[in-house]
Amino acid sequence: MNYIDALVQHPNAKIITGEAVTNVSGIATFYFTDDGTATGQSLLGVVYKAFVSSLSNSTAINTPSAELREINLAGKYVSATARAFTGVTVLSINVLGSVGFVSGATIYFCVIGE
Repeated sequence: MNYIDALVQHPNAKIITGEAVTNVSGIATFYFTDDGTATGQSLLGVVYKAFVSSLSNSTAINTPSAELREINLAGKYVSATARAFTGVTVLSINVLGSVGFVSGATIYFCVIGE
C-alpha cells in the first residue's frame, strides 16, 4: 500500500510530519504526540504507513541515508537509523570503505494513520 492508497482506503487518516536528529547510535526518534515528546498524548491509534528520509546537498560519499527502524504505537513513536559510507583513498582513487552510523543528522518523518 502506498501513501495514496492509505489515504483513499482510510478517508479519516491524518498525515503527521516532523523531524528529529540522530543520537550517537545513529537513531532518530519522532514522537507523534501533541507536544512531540514521549509523555504527550498520542495523535494516532493506528499507523498505516511511515516514511523517512534524509536530505543533503553534498555529493560526498559520506552523505547519510535513512531507513525506517521501528513503528511503536505503545511508545507513540517512529524511529529511523541513519548510516553513511566512509570513503577510502587507494592509489589516488576514492573507493567505498565501511558503513557507519551518523550522529547529528536531521531525519524527516511522514506518518499516516488515525
